[in-house]
Amino acid sequence: MHSVKRMAAFLLSIYHRVLVSMPGVDDSFAFPLTQQDVGDATGMSVVHANRALRILRERGYASLQKGIFTVHDYSGLVKFAGSPDDSKRSTAWI
Repeated sequence: MHSVKRMAAFLLSIYHRVLVSMPGVDDSFAFPLTQQDVGDATGMSVVHANRALRILRERGYASLQKGIFTVHDYSGLVKFAGSPDDSKRSTAWI
């Protein structure tokens, strides 16, 4: 289960960056990385990455399908991943 939480934290990190850098993005956005890319980034084989993504989808937290990443249950995903909610991070100071 640790690998699924790692996947959730990785996807949340990307989601938070997208929210900050692309105003107007809501729950879905284009996600050009393949399962192999996501597996490499999280230290998983493509088989384990696929399984982790499937578990997140089945639990209703998030899905990655046909190049689109969608967050279905943001607070549930944050809680599951054990990540801080930094969606309010601002880059206004830059």
